[in-house]
Amino acid sequence: MKKILAIDDQQDNLLSIKALAGYYLPDCKLFLAQSGEEGIAIAKKEQPDTILLDIIMPKMDGYEVCKILKQDERTKNIPILMLSALGQDTEIRVKGLDLGADAFLAKPFIPTELKSQINVMLRIKEVEDKLRAEKVELEDIVKKRTKELQIINIKQKKDIIKLTKTEEELKIALEKATESDRLKTAFLQNISHEIRTPMNGILGFSGLLKNPGLTGEEQQSYVNVILTSGNRMLNTINDLMDISKLETGQEKLKISLTNVNKHLNDLFTFFKPEVERKSLQLEFNFELPDEDANINTDSQKLYAILSNLIKNAIKY
Repeated sequence: MKKILAIDDQQDNLLSIKALAGYYLPDCKLFLAQSGEEGIAIAKKEQPDTILLDIIMPKMDGYEVCKILKQDERTKNIPILMLSALGQDTEIRVKGLDLGADAFLAKPFIPTELKSQINVMLRIKEVEDKLRAEKVELEDIVKKRTKELQIINIKQKKDIIKLTKTEEELKIALEKATESDRLKTAFLQNISHEIRTPMNGILGFSGLLKNPGLTGEEQQSYVNVILTSGNRMLNTINDLMDISKLETGQEKLKISLTNVNKHLNDLFTFFKPEVERKSLQLEFNFELPDEDANINTDSQKLYAILSNLIKNAIKY
């Protein structure tokens, strides 16, 4: 049974989370804490699979709790979803990410959005636990084999050359296994980021739709961004499910007629709010008429490449 720990000083918030978990996540066991100190103690004892952590709390706020949990060997690998009543402020998010938080959700939250975020955190924890277990198992195998080789070396000195070669091969195998583990970990971190990015787009532009002063054109533009972000998240999840294809070299390009102008326009609309918040400038020029902007390519991979280029430009 999966375990979820909610830390919030407001009893009403904890009751809401308890009701939501009972309805949407009946197979999970929920632990509640009304202070940072209590939450840390429960986390160390119960080892939950994910933690819902409120930022604004007396005595010990969510940032300090997150820092303590991420510094403790017993709790550092537990995904943390921070809940903030301060909205999507960039400084708040950056501070939390620097301390080790895995995702953010603004309060008051939509129940289905919280459920989705929790499920993502649970999947990440499950995969990371599996990878760590495989690594420990492999290290045990290597240690056992190395010990056996040492015994053989003592008993059969005449076979020293052959034994040395075997040890070298074993060392190379361990290095390859370690590198494979590092690449898998990096992949999971990237997948986590790729899931959070479109989720933030969906949440952010959903909030903007509440503005009563929106024009019809603005409203349609925001809806398009939400749909695009949703499709991006679905494609990322599909990519995660198809990891076996990547490992066996069976992944294929999905070529179709793609309009580059549409991709650029979607990206411009999606990244414009973030750019403006950072006092940067993002320009979009239509160099090609639509009829000349159609090319045969893998649409999703092209979108991912362009998106990563823009994200790196904003970041650096």
